[in-house]
Amino acid sequence: MVNNEEILLTLMIMETESWGFEFELGRGKNHSVNEVADMFGITPIYKDAKPGEARDTLNTSSTAGYVLGWNPTRELKDYIKNYINEKKHHIHSSN
Repeated sequence: MVNNEEILLTLMIMETESWGFEFELGRGKNHSVNEVADMFGITPIYKDAKPGEARDTLNTSSTAGYVLGWNPTRELKDYIKNYINEKKHHIHSSN
């Protein structure tokens, strides 16, 4: 998973240097719903799949790396950990 800051920076570069290319922005590693839920410390609620819903997806940044010189810099678990810490800090500083 790629964080929002990385995506925004890449979009700004793409605007001027990537006409005609399509990019996937990812690390090339899948994470299950259970893994992501565990990173957030929650239990997922499962529902029946909807028609046409993808069971597996995988994004890589190979074209973005080649054309733009861009590669993701953070792991999903680190991004989520940072996100949770920022939310906790915001809640405590608001009180």
